[in-house]
Amino acid sequence: MDDEIQSLRARVAQLEQRNAELSTDLARERQLYSLLVEDQRELICRINLDGTLSFVNDAYCRYFAKTREELVGAYFSPLVPDEDKHIIADVMTRLGP
Repeated sequence: MDDEIQSLRARVAQLEQRNAELSTDLARERQLYSLLVEDQRELICRINLDGTLSFVNDAYCRYFAKTREELVGAYFSPLVPDEDKHIIADVMTRLGP
């Protein structure tokens, strides 16, 4: 019984160590991703299936002269110029989950 407990404790310690390593890796990857996306001059956004914005980069905010807080959660289509709305609607209907 004691051997089983010791074995489980050792396994938990290994898993905790691996979790810490993965957390560090994830934080580093998020930082690199953020730097890459935020340094772009192109407008970058992420849209939920319901059409709301879930992410916008700084260039996107500057272009629409709005804060990130104003944009995230807003619907994507109202921000598209009227002459381009039919293009976006067509693309959105062809996108899958």
